[in-house]
Amino acid sequence: MSFDETLHGMLQPGERSFLLRLLSARGDASVVNEYADWLTTQGDARGGFVRQFARALSTGSLSTFPKPYGQDKQWLELIGYQLAYRLAERDLWRFANLVFGVARPALRIETSPQSDDELEFGCSKFGGHPDLPADFIWPIGDQCRAIYNDDTSGEQRLAGFLGQIDLDELRNAATNDRLPPHGLLSFFGFQDLENDHPDKIGVMACWFPDRSVLVRRDPPANLTQGNECFDPARISFKEFLDLPSGSGPWADDLGPLIEADEDAFDIGTWNNIENVLGYAVGTSADDPTPDKSSRHLIFFRGTELSGWKWPDLHIQIDEQDLAHRRFEKIRLVWVDWD
Repeated sequence: MSFDETLHGMLQPGERSFLLRLLSARGDASVVNEYADWLTTQGDARGGFVRQFARALSTGSLSTFPKPYGQDKQWLELIGYQLAYRLAERDLWRFANLVFGVARPALRIETSPQSDDELEFGCSKFGGHPDLPADFIWPIGDQCRAIYNDDTSGEQRLAGFLGQIDLDELRNAATNDRLPPHGLLSFFGFQDLENDHPDKIGVMACWFPDRSVLVRRDPPANLTQGNECFDPARISFKEFLDLPSGSGPWADDLGPLIEADEDAFDIGTWNNIENVLGYAVGTSADDPTPDKSSRHLIFFRGTELSGWKWPDLHIQIDEQDLAHRRFEKIRLVWVDWD
């Protein structure tokens, strides 16, 4: 499913480039005005709504905001309307630069259980059998990393397959300045349940730029307990603007806003926990992000099958490693067995 389809086919040809500009210049009334002009030239009735929204961004006054009746909710979120309206509604416009400055385009994950036979080759999915190069050597625990958990260095037992992301599907998404535009990003993890040592755990990722060399692979027969393949689920994505938690590296930045109105935004909410390239959300503890240079990459919801479990996995990558496509540098920053 393309992102244009998730917006119910309402986008005009060429409109996505404007959405990407809005997402990189969040809250900028001049860019919103340009978008309004363009929609008007296309004969799109949303042009008037967007022009009114641009005026509202210039004033911050609730009375100047256009009524969103009949407008698509995901579109309203992407153009910044919902964040801006919330600020004006709560008399918090003085924090507009702060909120738009930390708001981050991200991909909310939605899943639907399906069998591998039903899932198209190379799709985004959790679990099941991976699509890999025929000559790819299955990863071992030694290649998997975590920050706070017991070290897996030297571990020769095989890792388990966690899931894969179809990067071609995401090439037009708001996150396309972070992810490669093509290929498949595959995730593996190792945990030592065989020796009742669950704290010995880590993750790794592999980027395969050339999809033409991929085949669906059966898992090795000698995967140990806790690393076997689990039932697959198709992943679909929806774009949204995410905000950081009030307990992580952005706590000092958000402090004045939270002090002024702690209920103004659902900062670090469960609704946003399953995402790609947004912010981490604390589960059994505070936001696990170690510092601002660590980028939340993906969250894997725990899976329990036949007496073993993959826990919740918070996976991050340093900004520089992400920029240089060094996905082998990912780190497991928090594990939650609850």
